[in-house]
This record gives sequence, C-alpha cells and structure tokens, in this order.
Amino acid sequence: EPEVEYSNPDFESALICLGGEGEVTLNGDSYSLGPYDTLFVPPGNEGTIQQTGGNVDLVECTAPSDATGRPVYVAFDELNEDPELTQDLGFEGCHRKIHRLIDENVPARRLLCGLIFSEEGNWTSWAPHEHAATKEEIYLYFEMPPPSFGIQLVYEDIEKPEYLGPVYNNDAVVIKKGYHPNVAIPGHSINFVW
Repeated sequence: EPEVEYSNPDFESALICLGGEGEVTLNGDSYSLGPYDTLFVPPGNEGTIQQTGGNVDLVECTAPSDATGRPVYVAFDELNEDPELTQDLGFEGCHRKIHRLIDENVPARRLLCGLIFSEEGNWTSWAPHEHAATKEEIYLYFEMPPPSFGIQLVYEDIEKPEYLGPVYNNDAVVIKKGYHPNVAIPGHSINFVW
C-alpha cells in the first residue's frame, strides 16, 4: 500500500530503510528516509508511513519501553563518516564493516541496532563470541540476491549446534544465547541487520 497508519503506544522502535524511499509523519513532523537511514521512535507516537518514488522497504525493530521523547532521525551518510558509529573490523578472512544505527547516538532504553556488510567469502561475528547475559539478537539478511547465501551457526556446544544452516536474502535467525558466527559463500558478501 502507498500509505499505512503507524503507532507505537508502549514500545520504542527503530525504522530502518533497506531500500527505496519513504516518508514517516509522526505527530505532525515528517522524516524522509532513503537507503539505510533510520528513525528512532520513542513510545507514544502515531502517524503514517508513505512510500515516495516507488516501493520502500522498512524494517521495524522494537522493544518494550516506558521512555518519552521525540523521534531521532539518523542519516546514514552522516553516520557512515562517524568513526565512533562506523568501523571496519576483523582481519583477513573475517573482515566486515559495522554501522551502529541505534547506539549511544540516540536515547534508546533497550534497542541496539545496526548493519553489517562482510567482504566476499568472509566470516562475521568472528572470533566466535556470545553475550547472552546482556542481549538477545535477531539477524535479518538483506542485499544477498541469488545465487548468494551464507551459513549461520548458533551454538553453546559446537558438537550440538542449536542452528546450523544456510541463510538467504530476507531470512531471519533468532539468537537467544550462544556463539553465532556466520560466513558468506565465495564471491559474495553476507549482510544483515542486527
């Protein structure tokens, strides 16, 4: 639909644009979003989301919250130039670029959101690490058109993984606990919202 109603009565949200262009209007204020732009929305906002110039692909990330405040627009072009929020990490075989869309730059209570783009055929979330004591994660894979795919692992004991399998464009994997490395096939990258 070209326009939809939007509200977040009791949760904070991040609206991340993965493609196209759109306009979010909340309580009379309008925000234009293009690829990778993000809008942090504290609880209690309502309005509309409208596509402009074709389709818009928005990801909504949410967490319960009792915070108040005004939405915060995060322009990807500016964030991409910020060394605190955009970093090249890893070493040969596990190089990736991380963009911290929702972090110290907004007054979120519980949400942390970002994008990761790997180098072709590289691992991400490497060296294997886990942070079950502080957060759960969902990985949503994007910009991986066929024949691209990756392999995702989720495990506490590598001999008995909770998940070990292929991931394709638009797949999502829930990571409640454990180590969670993934790898792109040769000649392609693995990219995901976290």
